[in-house]
Amino acid sequence: MAVSKNTKILTSTGLKFVQDIMVSDLLLSKHGWVNLKEIIKSQEKCYDLIDDYGYEISVTNNQKFISKINEDIVYEKLENLSENSVISLLPGESYDSEYQPLVYHEYIKNDWGNKSNRLNLDVKFPNILDENLAYFLGNSYGDGYVETQKGKYNGLSIACSDDHPQIKTKIKNILEGSFNVNVKINKGDGALENVEFYSISILENLFKNGILKQKAGSLIFPEKILLSNTKVQLSFFSGFFDADGCSQKGKKSYRVDSCDFDFLKKFQLICVANGIFGRLTYKNRSKENIRWRDIIRFAFVGAESIKIAKKLCSESYKISNAEFVNKRDSVLTIYTAKDLKIPYNNFNYINGNDSISYTAYKRLEKDSNLITHKPLIKTFIKSIEESDETEVYDLIVDGDGYWANGFYLPS
Repeated sequence: MAVSKNTKILTSTGLKFVQDIMVSDLLLSKHGWVNLKEIIKSQEKCYDLIDDYGYEISVTNNQKFISKINEDIVYEKLENLSENSVISLLPGESYDSEYQPLVYHEYIKNDWGNKSNRLNLDVKFPNILDENLAYFLGNSYGDGYVETQKGKYNGLSIACSDDHPQIKTKIKNILEGSFNVNVKINKGDGALENVEFYSISILENLFKNGILKQKAGSLIFPEKILLSNTKVQLSFFSGFFDADGCSQKGKKSYRVDSCDFDFLKKFQLICVANGIFGRLTYKNRSKENIRWRDIIRFAFVGAESIKIAKKLCSESYKISNAEFVNKRDSVLTIYTAKDLKIPYNNFNYINGNDSISYTAYKRLEKDSNLITHKPLIKTFIKSIEESDETEVYDLIVDGDGYWANGFYLPS
């Protein structure tokens, strides 16, 4: 049983690539944090699995999943499963790892000179990637534009809608406080204003630290965000959501759209690592306009996920100020009342024959002593495709299993 390289594993110090974890790391299981006892590395053929929510993982054919077959909860190898088979996800929990360090690189002025304030040698540069900087970066990845002059980064402009004046004020305050730059707000096209600053030194340092938005075919997710703690990760997401996200009261929906599938996959992964479930969906726009790229949507799913998101994404004005949460939870666990041995009719929010929802499970945890571990969330296999032989890692833990790309994998 093994996972392919580049699988993300949730440890007590944050998300790590499987090839970077060590025996000293604690991994998340359904019973909490457990010791990693052994790592066995080998070369094997893998199979790429995608579930109904859009989560992905690549594993060997003998990797077991917790499934439900004929109303029985079983441990079943992938080779015995197929499309529409039930498997399990594990909601993560907040983690407080160290802030990612930033390194200041002194800027050397070019021979062609700089007579404007665009060099701005009086600027400062933070030594860590904190929540404020993460929010600004997230917003810039959504609606920011980096200007260049003579091959050098020299200015950054973020388009902010007039509908949310607090957002442009927040970005301006963060920039002035974090970098000591001169920030201007200028009228843009339509119902928006541009928050702008010019500093070759700051932009070059953001680039060298791997956190500046790049002019590329697709957005490149900054690795320092992926390796950061919960507060920084979800501040980055909050900034991006305030740029490109939408909360719709009528549909009770919190969603963000992008043309960059891999970028949104990282957000989906970060959210489930913190207990927030979301679904990825696609909109093919080739029939509307051949030049348009397809749209990918990431939306929170279920009442409990939205409740957690409103708590952890408090930096987002659009999320924190939305005054609605779904009353019913569409995210279901693999358990029924029978599986948990719940006495008949003791809890009026539990239907004896139906799968218990994520919200109801958390409520049971508070109301009773029947819950002994974290919920396992019910999902379905959408597709399984044979992949190549690759480097794989078999993780032996001091417990039942561990969190990998949002899935729960028995050890």
